[in-house]
Amino acid sequence: MKISISIFQTADTAPVQELARYLEDANYDALYFCEHTHQSLRFAAQAPTLEPRFRETFDPFVAAQAAASVTERLRVGSAVTLLAQHEPIAMAKRLATLDRVIGGRLDVGVGAGWIEDEMRRHGVDPRRRNARLTEHATAIKALWSGLPTTVSSEHVSFEDVVVLPTPLQNPDPPIYVGGAGPRALDRVRAFGDGWMPDYGSVEPAQLFARIGELRALEAELGRSVPVVVMGVPHEAAVIEALDEAGVDQIATLAPSVGLAELREFLAPYERSVGSALGVSTEV
Repeated sequence: MKISISIFQTADTAPVQELARYLEDANYDALYFCEHTHQSLRFAAQAPTLEPRFRETFDPFVAAQAAASVTERLRVGSAVTLLAQHEPIAMAKRLATLDRVIGGRLDVGVGAGWIEDEMRRHGVDPRRRNARLTEHATAIKALWSGLPTTVSSEHVSFEDVVVLPTPLQNPDPPIYVGGAGPRALDRVRAFGDGWMPDYGSVEPAQLFARIGELRALEAELGRSVPVVVMGVPHEAAVIEALDEAGVDQIATLAPSVGLAELREFLAPYERSVGSALGVSTEV
């Protein structure tokens, strides 16, 4: 099982390049960046209760390029980008270009979001955000073919559009469906190359049951569906159970702090990984 972290990268967090180099040296497999584009402090009812990192976090794909520029093996990407809030033609170009620039190491975790004010300021109806997410993701995957593409759906409409370059990865950069709700596997069926649930968003029993449902879905789809579980607690028993359930990768959500504090935070995670999996994360 692979190990990774996700983080709200801010100006007060360890510089991206330093963090990426540490993770690669410590044998981590991936570094994923969270996304929120903005917060409206005056009008958003949710904003006063949110931590500053929600409005201060860097663009995930700019940060991913910086992380890849100083590493050779580490995979980078989003966990998650709020894809319903991004125009799909421009995003198809952006992600394909990034995958080329960083040597085919891009993973794309996607979600529909939960802060309604943020969605509305991007023209997204919160009631239709999951439908819009599916249509945007489907359009991007079609555009990655490099062939003339026509899409006509509720939220996306264009005709004979060609986007180049195509991604370097073949098949394309994997798109992981975020969320662990009852409809998450429907989105995996519709467009997902993998599933990226958060451990703390559902009861553990429900999560493991849904992993079982996913295995049945794999048989229906005729392909494997990798699972990356986010927000994993620093407990060897939990990590071992996820490994036994066939989870492909785990990630801890790291705090937005300097490198010394990050290393202190990661130490029990690394010990638990070592205990559960026999994996060394020593620098």
